Amino acid sequence: MGKMDYNEKENLIRSLATSMGMPDVKTTKYSGSRYDPATGTLYCEHFALPHSSLERIKDWYRHQMEQYRNLSARDSEMMEQYMRYAVAYNAICLLKDDIENK
Repeated sequence: MGKMDYNEKENLIRSLATSMGMPDVKTTKYSGSRYDPATGTLYCEHFALPHSSLERIKDWYRHQMEQYRNLSARDSEMMEQYMRYAVAYNAICLLKDDIENK
């Protein structure tokens, strides 16, 4: 599997946030994706994700990973769920690292 490009990462974050029902994911009139370093807001397509939302999303997935880590050793279904949370958490971390290092 190749490296995800910036737009793919942004789309993944937007999908994760909206699937979690994040209340502060605002709809904007702008299309495309960009990051505003002055405000810490990530604009993904028609949504705005403030820095605080990205942090809360990341923390939520980290917490879910911790919950399923021990259970996953006993049950393959739990292992699948753990892996989903791990992928989401790590995708958010990669995106944030990319944004902060630009």
